Amino acid sequence: MDWLSHSTTGRLLALSFAISLIGGGASALMARGEAASFVFAAALFVPVLISAVALVFALEQDWYHAVLALIPLPGLLLLWSVGLGVIRELHPHVGYLALALGLGALVLAVRHGGHTHHIMPPRFAGQH
Repeated sequence: MDWLSHSTTGRLLALSFAISLIGGGASALMARGEAASFVFAAALFVPVLISAVALVFALEQDWYHAVLALIPLPGLLLLWSVGLGVIRELHPHVGYLALALGLGALVLAVRHGGHTHHIMPPRFAGQH
């Protein structure tokens, strides 16, 4: 799955992580109120939507690994949402770390793939 880091799927997943980490870190550092709650909710919901779009591309390129990756996602989402809530309420200083990690993921999402000839051509389910 070396092709993933240069593919649309990989970039969308990196963007999803970036939004989640940056939004989570920002909501932890913001003063409590409606704006912080909105950023917190967006940090949990928007990445799920982006990941659903990435799944469509992954199913076209490598359906076997895409389906295997779906299995742990509900549990991981639950752990992330609880963890983000704990960070937000009890350890807001960890928000700086989340922001730094989110910016790293954002750089991965927006960087140019460069060697696009290494990307696997899409294989459709009928070709297996």
